[in-house]
Amino acid sequence: MSLRERIAQRARAKTSWPLRIDDTTEAQAALEAIEHEARILIGTYEADSPEIAALKVRLEEARVAVDACYEQVELEALTPVDFEALAAEHPANGEVGPDGEPKAWADTFGPALLLECVRGDLERAEWEKLLAEELTEGEKISLINAAIILNMRSPNPGLPKGWRSTPS
Repeated sequence: MSLRERIAQRARAKTSWPLRIDDTTEAQAALEAIEHEARILIGTYEADSPEIAALKVRLEEARVAVDACYEQVELEALTPVDFEALAAEHPANGEVGPDGEPKAWADTFGPALLLECVRGDLERAEWEKLLAEELTEGEKISLINAAIILNMRSPNPGLPKGWRSTPS
């Protein structure tokens, strides 16, 4: 398939962000206790032993209990044209950040981008209320950063140097 064909078929990126709904303290403590036990038992029993099989079941149950404390917020990237248009609607106008560097966008851009990217059964007004009244500042920053990263379409920073060989 040619580059032209692949670009024409390029789908908008999607991701999810974990919104904590319930207190994770007990579920996380239980998972950590089972993981600690697993480190001990794995060196003690054979991989196909009943003890290890039971441990795997308990580990999965503990992971499910932690996961149940979260609701996944689904995000979908805008088209590049829509992203740039939205950014143009929220210019920084010479504003500088706390580090003294010029801002890329006004402070209104992040929430506006999030509202355009979020998917699911909540209405826009519900998301606006959630941002204004329910989420902590840390949650807002993390969620908005997820939307920005999704739309920036930068190469994955986790890819190691030389992950692809240079054509000769």
